[in-house]
Amino acid sequence: MGASMHIDFVRRPSWQAQLSGTKQWTLRPVPECEEECMSVNLSPITIRPGDMSAHF
Repeated sequence: MGASMHIDFVRRPSWQAQLSGTKQWTLRPVPECEEECMSVNLSPITIRPGDMSAHF
């Protein structure tokens, strides 16, 4: 299940480490960039135990 589609307003770099289970992300451009960023790959990303991701 998980959270519904939403925007996280994080003004600083952040990271995420998956300790157990899996998490699936679908990253999209923010609404202000949606028309210019239509070529962005919207494929889901699956994070597994031991994976880390950084967001800048």
